[in-house]
Amino acid sequence: MCVQTLGGAECLRDTAVAVVGPGPPGGRSVPAHMRIDRERLLPGSGCVAVRTVMDGPIRVLQITDVSQGSVAEATRNYQDWVVCEDQGAETEPKQDNNKSYLEICMSLKGGLGVSLVNHTPEELVYISLQNISLEYLSNPNSTTADISVASVQVDNQLFTATRPVVLYVTPTSSTQRDGPDNRSALHVVAQKIPNFKWNAEIYKHLIVNMKKLSIQIEEQLLWKLLQFFGFGSKDHMDEKVTEEEDPRSALVAATSVKTKRYYFGQLKIQSNQINLSMLTASKLSPDLKALKRDMSLPLVKFEDAKVDLDPFVKSNLFETMAFLQKEIGIHYTEELKSQAAKILGSVDFLGNPLGLFNDVTEGISGLINDGNVGGLLKNVTHGVSNSAAKVVGSLSDGLGTLNMDRNYQDRREQLKTSAQSSKGHLLAGVKGFGNGLFGAMTSMFTQPYDGFKEDGIEGFVTGLGKGVIGTVTKPVVGVLDLASGAANAIKDTSSSSSRISPPPVRLPRCCHGAGMLLPAYSKNQAKSQKLLHDLNKKNLDEFFIAVEQLRREDNLTSLITSTQVYFLLGGMPDSSNIILRVPHKDLFQCLVVENNGRYYLEVIRVQTPGSDPQRVPQIRCDKLTVAERVSQQITYARNLYEEQQHTLTTSETEDST
Repeated sequence: MCVQTLGGAECLRDTAVAVVGPGPPGGRSVPAHMRIDRERLLPGSGCVAVRTVMDGPIRVLQITDVSQGSVAEATRNYQDWVVCEDQGAETEPKQDNNKSYLEICMSLKGGLGVSLVNHTPEELVYISLQNISLEYLSNPNSTTADISVASVQVDNQLFTATRPVVLYVTPTSSTQRDGPDNRSALHVVAQKIPNFKWNAEIYKHLIVNMKKLSIQIEEQLLWKLLQFFGFGSKDHMDEKVTEEEDPRSALVAATSVKTKRYYFGQLKIQSNQINLSMLTASKLSPDLKALKRDMSLPLVKFEDAKVDLDPFVKSNLFETMAFLQKEIGIHYTEELKSQAAKILGSVDFLGNPLGLFNDVTEGISGLINDGNVGGLLKNVTHGVSNSAAKVVGSLSDGLGTLNMDRNYQDRREQLKTSAQSSKGHLLAGVKGFGNGLFGAMTSMFTQPYDGFKEDGIEGFVTGLGKGVIGTVTKPVVGVLDLASGAANAIKDTSSSSSRISPPPVRLPRCCHGAGMLLPAYSKNQAKSQKLLHDLNKKNLDEFFIAVEQLRREDNLTSLITSTQVYFLLGGMPDSSNIILRVPHKDLFQCLVVENNGRYYLEVIRVQTPGSDPQRVPQIRCDKLTVAERVSQQITYARNLYEEQQHTLTTSETEDST
């Protein structure tokens, strides 16, 4: 007898249907692969399953006897990764009755928003994650998670921001031949293996993929974020000094048995090309200056540097979280250093020559591939105007610092900050030119006078020298500001859709609520706060408290702040629309009075020598409830002002000591 198959011996292969039948006729010998021989077998089914499993950081070869069913059916149910745990003799075997399964599928079409608010309080950034998809599956053998975010945007919520969007997905060019990129902006895939024996988290893989991003960092926001996360604080600096003095203590802490470790079969962070921009600040608060000095991080102004970062890939990694963070930081630091040539070619004082080259290259590519002559002219115009604006702007900033007039510098900064469009850049350039001419004509008078008020005769002499320098430099700076504004206007007009950053998701939130608590976000309060900053020329010492419409017929609005009360006609942020403004220091009381069925707010001022006691302004309101509510809000704001006046601040304490 021998093994037979349909179709003959040549059809005898794996998974073939085989039977036992008589041997070949004529007494011919049976081939070796068809013979049936008697063998003495050891106890068992005769079938084994072989697999490799992880016991913590140790790879184990496990051979198992299969008592029922075929080998294929047995191995089909095996996971390629499990954690083997040594059960002691006294430990009872685990029962399968307690196995739990959990599956979560979630889709957030509207997305998720995260607001970072510091202790001041002020909102630093607003993180917007759009169209989030989550798939989570947990069973006794593994836990898998698949998270994707269609779009990511981080907005700079500081009121002095010139670039309101910090991070966004780079728009694709309309001439892109590969079609639109429909991938997610952020995609995270992870699989975790349960572990109860080791002080470790075991991941089969963790893969992070990111789309092409544009990052625009402003220096002031950078230092505020570092301050928010604890850098520069006393405890952080003490910890840093301690580790530098005794590095062995840090090594012992990192290798301690109690420190949790993380094992990754594969760890991969994939980032595509990043368009990186950096905007330096000419003026920082004392605490931010101290943080900058402690961090010893020199910054240079550049724009739209196309940085290509290699992915961070590690296999069979078994380390602590602190070590992993350090490894990732070292990797991307080295990658940025390798891209130093691209960053240097994008600096402002050189006119961003690499950006000009990229613009011309993109225009020529569009002309060759699509015959787009208009695109070529547009790209060349953008590149030339951008380079001219960078060079002229760097010259004006350098000359502006020579005149040593802080008020003049503050006005220039306000003009540049307010320019958010091509029309705004051109208007800012014209105003900068006028500011330079006016400063040159008045510098010989204002500088000595200010110096005399501060330091007497010595200050007068110093101010006279500053006035002479300002008379020469300010007109030149004004001409350069005009040229820079015109070049920036041309640059914005000729920008393609792939270079235009998206608008902010929402206005900065109002962070001062009743009792100085953080209120929930209100769109109406955010608009009113912007109205206030338009009125007071971005004076951040005055913050918004409340706004109320008093009359609908002429849209009379009361705007209550921390220092005063505005009554505006039309609700427009224009000084010509202010019909009454009462500082809290001059306010004695705000009452609600009724006259002939109409309700009025009566504003009583503090009596001073020479003031008219009969002149008490009255503002008519539509309803009694409106008048009462506004009266309460004004009283609260005045009490808050009085409390602030009698509060000793930290800076005052330091000055007194």
